[in-house]
Amino acid sequence: MSVASPVQAFAQKRGERVRVLSGSALRSAPTGEVIGVLSRTLDAQVESVIGSTVRLHLNGFADSRQLSVASKSKTVMGASGGSIRDGASDKAPTLAELRKGATIFPGQKSGNFVAVSRPVWVDKSRLSKFVAAKPPAIATPTRVAPAISVPVPTSPQKTSATAKTSVKPVMEAPGSPLETSAQTSLRRGPDGDALVTLPSGTLLTPLASENGWTRVRVEGWVPSKDLVDAETRAAGAITAADLRTDPEANKGKIVHWSVEALSYQLGDGLRRELNGEPYLLARGPGKERAILYLVVPDSLISSARSLAPLSTISITARVRSGRSQPAGIPILDLLELFRR
Repeated sequence: MSVASPVQAFAQKRGERVRVLSGSALRSAPTGEVIGVLSRTLDAQVESVIGSTVRLHLNGFADSRQLSVASKSKTVMGASGGSIRDGASDKAPTLAELRKGATIFPGQKSGNFVAVSRPVWVDKSRLSKFVAAKPPAIATPTRVAPAISVPVPTSPQKTSATAKTSVKPVMEAPGSPLETSAQTSLRRGPDGDALVTLPSGTLLTPLASENGWTRVRVEGWVPSKDLVDAETRAAGAITAADLRTDPEANKGKIVHWSVEALSYQLGDGLRRELNGEPYLLARGPGKERAILYLVVPDSLISSARSLAPLSTISITARVRSGRSQPAGIPILDLLELFRR
């Protein structure tokens, strides 16, 4: 199931204010290599839009001891990369982590820190609409803010019964809790097959919204006896050995595997088919223990980076290469990731 971009309706021109989600990949160009990862939410202004990416500016402070001077007008991150911080101090919050060799443009120096900036490109799926902070209310009773905003009826003659049929939840930001106002069906996709019926009042976590449909996550419980590992559900499930044996026949196939996550890394020149993308070095599936490269999309970077070494995870992924060069390791594009 694809994730729709929450900003396709508004981030289409220069000057728009947007909020970039924590964990977003920062690229050197619209289809360029990943030069770093955002460590916290960033409010920024769109400078340009190309395809599914927008150009923004990252401004902050870097420890001059982590930098290598390239010229009078620019520097690069040192051998181990470094942090861009919100202030000229080791105690200032980290805005982003940049990989080694990433170019940044220096400004005024303050002690061991120097003001730096550089343009970066971010996928639209990692943006939400910028909402300015509201001043605190004065002399009002304490109450819990509603999770959704509701349009106010324009005519006093229309009663609350009319409002119930016309109200549509408005997501101000991804992740705000919602609940079903009536019995409805959870579907595989917009206008897709029904998976299960959700009763009125079911709590949901919204992930994205597009053309009158909202992708949601719902939590619940089922008997363990009714569950099996997805990759072993049917005889002849695809194995890592199958991918290496016949890479062309298995290219593009979807797998449901249980694997062991070893570490989160960024692609380099040795792994040419990764194009500098972030990936999980993993082992599996199941007892097979083959080495795998799991390419992480922007929407899953935060989850992937938070995994402890040797974590067991369940994944849904699409086969990109069954036998990549030069090491012959399978490369798969992650679609979903769940901790076990």
